[in-house]
Amino acid sequence: MVFSARRANGFRLERIQASRQYADGGFMNTYPSSVQRVPEGRPTLADFLFRGEGRTPANSLPVIDPRATWARPVETGLRATWLGVGLHLETWGVPAELIVELDSHRR
Repeated sequence: MVFSARRANGFRLERIQASRQYADGGFMNTYPSSVQRVPEGRPTLADFLFRGEGRTPANSLPVIDPRATWARPVETGLRATWLGVGLHLETWGVPAELIVELDSHRR
């Protein structure tokens, strides 16, 4: 699957169609591929990125309030809490917020 190819026309199209590997509107492998094809009905990466259907969850996502957990001290002295995407951190290319607590000090 090609994401950014331009449509062939003119001499380029003629060269493509003259290729021994070109048949039925596309290129065919000369030798069998060692990579298994994606079974029908299974989504590909392109489906997740570029297709509209199935891009929103069927049900609401679970939300857990961590404040009750934070109120209790940690037995091991180490706690890490992922808070999901942080808007103010995206400016620096950081995709999520993480709170790390070491010996009751949070960073």
